Amino acid sequence: MLSLLLNNPCYCTQSHLVSAMHAHPHAHLNRRNDLRVPVRCEVELQPLTDTQIKRPERFISLDLSVGGMQLLADKTYPLNSEVMVAFDCKELGWGPFSCTASVMWVDPHPTNGQCRIGVKFRGVDKW
Repeated sequence: MLSLLLNNPCYCTQSHLVSAMHAHPHAHLNRRNDLRVPVRCEVELQPLTDTQIKRPERFISLDLSVGGMQLLADKTYPLNSEVMVAFDCKELGWGPFSCTASVMWVDPHPTNGQCRIGVKFRGVDKW
């Protein structure tokens, strides 16, 4: 999936990295093993441990790697909670993708009610 993005002549990595760094000043601090690529697409998150939430909630991805993704959300999720992640990026020609994931970190914005959520994919081989 990432190779499709990186080999897409219409995708300008540099401009997206620059805009992502302005939006998130610590985005250049990468502690991960896998390359993260700025990708904007709608993502559905369905908590697997909270039976109160019956329907998936929709958020926007900020970046994606083979190991996980960063989301922009309007609510927080408990750390280490298990979720089902589902998304596709029609603009990039990606079909539907879904897997289980764990919430690894949550970074709430101090004033606007939004937060960034980092999820780590579970049970997914390297693409």
